[in-house]
Amino acid sequence: MIVQGDTATAFATALTAFHQEVQVAHVEAGLRTFDKYEPWPEEVYRQFISSVSDIHFAPTKHAAANLERSGFYDAGNTIYITGNTVVDAVRELAPETTITPNVLVTIHRRNAPVGMYSTGIIKLAREFPHISFRVVIHPNPTGQALKEFLRDKPGIELVEPLSYLDFLAELAKCYMVMTDSGGLQEEAPTLHKPVIVLRQRTERPEGVGQGAFLARDAKEMIEVARRLLTGPIFYINAATAKNPFGDGHAGEKIAAVLNRA
Repeated sequence: MIVQGDTATAFATALTAFHQEVQVAHVEAGLRTFDKYEPWPEEVYRQFISSVSDIHFAPTKHAAANLERSGFYDAGNTIYITGNTVVDAVRELAPETTITPNVLVTIHRRNAPVGMYSTGIIKLAREFPHISFRVVIHPNPTGQALKEFLRDKPGIELVEPLSYLDFLAELAKCYMVMTDSGGLQEEAPTLHKPVIVLRQRTERPEGVGQGAFLARDAKEMIEVARRLLTGPIFYINAATAKNPFGDGHAGEKIAAVLNRA
């Protein structure tokens, strides 16, 4: 059984395979904050998946080291560093990259401090009236709360949920990204888009300080956004930082291992 990521579906599938004594291969293995509430509930889901997995496909050396430290694998060559398949998908499916005066925003986590970040977004929109803050609304309760906070605010465009291809088109043309998403921390640098991570901590620390910046509150978000919007050198350095999450061939590497298994 191959499971990917840290969703409830991945957790339930790995649990079912374990009950049936079916081997589990985990794609995107080893991501950790070591705080069970951040991100919640995914951190616990992925730790459980690691505990029953037989083959671990880690996206980075850092993720592989997390697995080794945790002891969630049998002795032997069961950890493979492959990059992440989302990089493959973005490279294959995204349209040509351009730069427009749009900031792409997504906030969807269940425990996200929506009011705090919304206040910061409103402040940035007032400070930079030539920039459009395009906020993609998630259909979950967090997304609906975000919609209410930002409704009818100048400089802020609320975008209804998009298909993946339409979302990639938005990502390809934006100036930068502000998000609490995990996957976008990998997708944005694939298209050379700086990303401000709206969280207390991230399970993808490899990009922080290069193309990604951790903003634990609205003040930090505003400070980093200002630097990216007003500092060309700072922006270029962030946009051209090497993507640490793969080279676009993760799927091929995973398939090669499974063919030998």
